[in-house]
Amino acid sequence: MFRVLIAATSLAFVGIVYAGVNKPFTDNGNVEVALSKSNYNRILVTNDVIERGYFPAKTLAFKTVKDGSAYLDILKDEAVTLFIETKGGHHFSLTVTPIDTLGQTIVLTPKNANKVRAAKFEKKLPYEETITKLIHAAMRGKVPSGYGVTKGFHDARTFHKNLSLITKRQLVGNEYVVDVIKINNNSAKAQPLYESWFSGNGVKAVSFSQPQLPPKKSALMYVVRESRHV
Repeated sequence: MFRVLIAATSLAFVGIVYAGVNKPFTDNGNVEVALSKSNYNRILVTNDVIERGYFPAKTLAFKTVKDGSAYLDILKDEAVTLFIETKGGHHFSLTVTPIDTLGQTIVLTPKNANKVRAAKFEKKLPYEETITKLIHAAMRGKVPSGYGVTKGFHDARTFHKNLSLITKRQLVGNEYVVDVIKINNNSAKAQPLYESWFSGNGVKAVSFSQPQLPPKKSALMYVVRESRHV
């Protein structure tokens, strides 16, 4: 198992996610969003470019910009369906409901991986650098090129006596999957954390947000695995 050494400065990024409201989507699926009816709103697709939007005439004002995002203004005080087409080949719809609020930024992240783009990302750098980049991306709340994002599991799993694990989310690529896992120390004693506990089953790297868990506290763990073992 390749050991990833994360500098202390990197840990400051734990828990940081994209600014705005994050919404996962599936191709040909629908996402419900509540947007300002009196201000401009912005939507963007993670690691992709919005090329076109389709909607009934005189319901929205829609404009794509150079950074790949799109701005929209709601022209009618009623819900409307907006169909999105991206450069990366994603097609999905938004059910837009107008509300009284300030302008919103909606970050749309695909649940399904783009295997071709993910494979290109994974092969671009040497193996060790790729694994390190995957760990750092997960720590910063970012999504590597071509990767999809799935939500985790609500049920806690008991591990090593007084520890429990909850998978918060998964970054799913072509060859690799990154698990973001919350570790809870349920005991009244401090508990060191060891990478060796989580080796095997295609695990390529493990990193913790802190090396030891104080009593009744939690930490995050990042695990890179081969996707064939998922």
